Amino acid sequence: ERYTPPTILVTKDVNVALKARAVGLEAQDYLNDKVPETDDEDAYREIPVTIYEIQRFCSEGEFDLGEETAKTLYLNEYVLLRSDEGKTMPARYYGEGVVKRLRIPDSIKAPGGISIRSRNLEQQFFMDALLDDSISLITCFGKAGTGKTLLSIGCALHQTHDDRSLYDGVSISRPVMALGKDIGFLPGTMEEKMKPWLQPYFDALEVLMPSKPTKEPQFAAKKVSKKQQKKQPSALEVSRQESVSSHSGGGHGGGHGGGGNGAAAPMKPYERLIKSGLVEVEALCFIRGRSIARRFFILDEAQQLTPHEVKTVITRISEGSKIVLIGDPAQIDNPYVDARSNGLVYCHNRMKGHAISAHVKLTKGERSKLAELAADLL
Repeated sequence: ERYTPPTILVTKDVNVALKARAVGLEAQDYLNDKVPETDDEDAYREIPVTIYEIQRFCSEGEFDLGEETAKTLYLNEYVLLRSDEGKTMPARYYGEGVVKRLRIPDSIKAPGGISIRSRNLEQQFFMDALLDDSISLITCFGKAGTGKTLLSIGCALHQTHDDRSLYDGVSISRPVMALGKDIGFLPGTMEEKMKPWLQPYFDALEVLMPSKPTKEPQFAAKKVSKKQQKKQPSALEVSRQESVSSHSGGGHGGGHGGGGNGAAAPMKPYERLIKSGLVEVEALCFIRGRSIARRFFILDEAQQLTPHEVKTVITRISEGSKIVLIGDPAQIDNPYVDARSNGLVYCHNRMKGHAISAHVKLTKGERSKLAELAADLL
């Protein structure tokens, strides 16, 4: 008899795979772009040392782990040195068996904003990578509320607000991937179209550069004497004046006045950064062919991208720029990627161990107790 090889449908479309299996045809996922399946990686590794080695590390700032331990580590991996007495010190592996102390300030500050500092050990690791000029690529995994976006934008602004900065500004972007049904066409300029998608950045900027609350008119106005009150026009006269002004200027500003009062909303502090060009909005659909120089580029929700799309973005980065890919591989809305084939984990798997790249995993939620509980249980 003539051998008939089996027919297998290879597809990344779940609906097509279900239809194939319904008619008795074997269907498989496309496995070529998937990273190797591994156990759930911890945020960092602990290395046992003696108390004397901890003391020497604190005084000298670096320590030689030895050849056997160094074989298990990759370049720029973050570790925690722990002694039997319970003393610990965070460190980063620099190669050739040497770990060095983290180089992070007590706090960072956006121009005209508030100072923030790391709240846990994992955030210290992330800040060290963000503030190191020798690292050009950072991948960060983190569940909701771990501080990925806030620390990224905070460290970026911290390094761009003076004349000695290596970066001319901050570029922010995010894949246009909706949760649930899409709301459809958005009017306006590119910045206005991207604004709903980049709202997490603006929320973080609002925390870093809070707007000063304005007082209500009745509290802001100074007390006036009775004579001054008599000189003021009555409410009827004021309404007549407003009526006349609205009739005379209605054709000029009726479309933009927002009710005819002509009062524009006060500009928020971070909006001045966008207007000045220090913070720039990037649309990924227009990024092909670009050459992005001297920018601190932050790409949020990178787990929604395919490996090809991530490659396209990273190859736009010129000398003097840094790119940070952040996201949660457990929150994917793109039907064509999963926890093992999305661009974020693919980039981490392919780029780890190189001197210009680093990886950090954030596990402790800092947004609220509710957000952390929901991220763990739901």
